Amino acid sequence: LGIVNKEIENLSECQRNFSSKGSECNLHLISCQFLQELSENVAAKIFYSSFDEAFEDAKRGKIIGFIQFGRNFSASWRDILSNSEAIEDEKIWQESSINVHMDQTNLQLTNFIQLKLYKVFKNFSQTLLTNSNLPKKLLSIPLHYEDPIFGSMESDFKRSIVFSVIVAVIFFVISLIAIDVIITERREGVWNRTLVA
Repeated sequence: LGIVNKEIENLSECQRNFSSKGSECNLHLISCQFLQELSENVAAKIFYSSFDEAFEDAKRGKIIGFIQFGRNFSASWRDILSNSEAIEDEKIWQESSINVHMDQTNLQLTNFIQLKLYKVFKNFSQTLLTNSNLPKKLLSIPLHYEDPIFGSMESDFKRSIVFSVIVAVIFFVISLIAIDVIITERREGVWNRTLVA
């Protein structure tokens, strides 16, 4: 997963400023804090200096997509968290967004990455709000999924393809039986006797 972070000059700024997690309110380089929350088991992170460079690698298939942070990402978050009602400038709202550009050709993998990004952002934002002594519901999405009627909330890839594999196996078994019957009838001459009769 590519990372384009316009808020910092190079990756070493993130690593230097956030080598350990703290429990105090820190609204400096929030993009680095989010990236630290995004672990390597979600996706390997590859850092790019520009949008065009990341876009080209995504087009070539080197990365599945990339995340882009604006130049004033942390400052916009500070403005929004301190006084969101008074903000009328659309640019501040745009700068506080995390833009995700994904290659949608592998839908299963894309959905997995999107789900993981939502979960990471939810955990990150709740931790940030708790450390800043702000209510957690300030950044929560008003859409709550309850326990499913059938199935589970955490479906895995194996369960989703089982039915397709069973149908494919049945199709090939039936095809093999039909081919065997045709070849056996040809060999024994039943087909020719049927045509003569």
